Amino acid sequence: MRTATGLYRIITDDLGSVRLVIDPVTNTILQRLSYDEFGRVVEDTNPGFQPFGYAGGLYDADTGFVHFGARDYDPQVGRWTTKDPILLAGGFNLYVYVGNDPINATDVSGLLKGVPDWLLWLDDHGVLQGAGDFSAGVASALTFGLSDKLIGATGLGKYGSKCSGAYFGGKVTGQVAMFVAVSVATAGAGAAVEGVEVAGAAAEEASAAARTEFEVADRVAGQLADSRLGPLAGKISPEQLQELANNPNALRFLDTASGNTNTIQLVEGRLLRITTAGDEATKIISVGPIQRSGLFNGIANGRFENLIP
Repeated sequence: MRTATGLYRIITDDLGSVRLVIDPVTNTILQRLSYDEFGRVVEDTNPGFQPFGYAGGLYDADTGFVHFGARDYDPQVGRWTTKDPILLAGGFNLYVYVGNDPINATDVSGLLKGVPDWLLWLDDHGVLQGAGDFSAGVASALTFGLSDKLIGATGLGKYGSKCSGAYFGGKVTGQVAMFVAVSVATAGAGAAVEGVEVAGAAAEEASAAARTEFEVADRVAGQLADSRLGPLAGKISPEQLQELANNPNALRFLDTASGNTNTIQLVEGRLLRITTAGDEATKIISVGPIQRSGLFNGIANGRFENLIP
C-alpha cells in the first residue's frame, strides 16, 4: 500500500482480512488487527491508519460496517445492511452473509451467497461455463433431451449452451456411456461377444440377418487375428463381426476424410472400430481397436460426424 507518507506492506489471512501493516524499511508493525468469526473487530492498534479490514473490504470505523461491492456488511449482527440486489438469485434469505459460513467463504461483490473465492475465479475464467455445458450435454444424451427442457424451465440455461463445443463433447460422451452401458447390460442381444461365442438365440438370428447384409472383405479375416486386437485377436469370426456391425445400438460415424462409415462396438470391455466402404455400404473393409481418446478427438476436430440422430 502506498500513501502520501510512504510505502507499507499489508499482511492478510486466507479470507483477505488485514492482519498486519508493516513498514518494509524498518520491519516495524504499524497496525495489528484481529476479528471474531463474523468479522467484528476485536483488536485494532492503530484505528484509521488504512481503509482495509475484514475479508479485504473497506472498513468504516465510525459505523463498524464493511463495504463490499454492491452493499455494506454489519459484522455486529453478521448480516448485510440491505437486501440482495439480485434478490432470490442469491438465495431465499436476502440478508444472510455467505450462507452463515464466514470462516470458509467471502463475498467481495455483495451479490453472491456462500461462494468461495476460488469458485468465483473459476466462473470468471469460464471453467464453470465449460463444465456446465459439458454436464448439460451428458444429461441431454442420457435423458433423450428431457434435461434440456428442465434446464430451460429453471432458468439455468446459461450453463447449457447447445452451441458450445463442451456441450457437444458432453453429449457424445453421454451417448458413448449409454452405448457402453447398454452393450454390457444386453450382452446377448445380438451385439456383445462373451468370450469367443455370441450368446443366445437372439444372436443366432442376428447372425443370419447379418450375413445377408454384410460381406467381409478377404483381408479382414487376417485383421481379426492381428495382435493389435490384443486379447480379442483370433477370437472373433467373420460371422460374429457381421453381427457386431449390424447391432442397432452401435455408434456410427462418417469419416469425412475417407467417406467410410465407422461402427463402434464394445467387445469384452474394448472399443472396436468396424469400417465399411463408402461406395460399398455393405462391405466390411477393416477392423481394429480404437481408443476413447481417439474417438473423442475425431469428433472434436470434425473428422467423425455422428450418424445417429
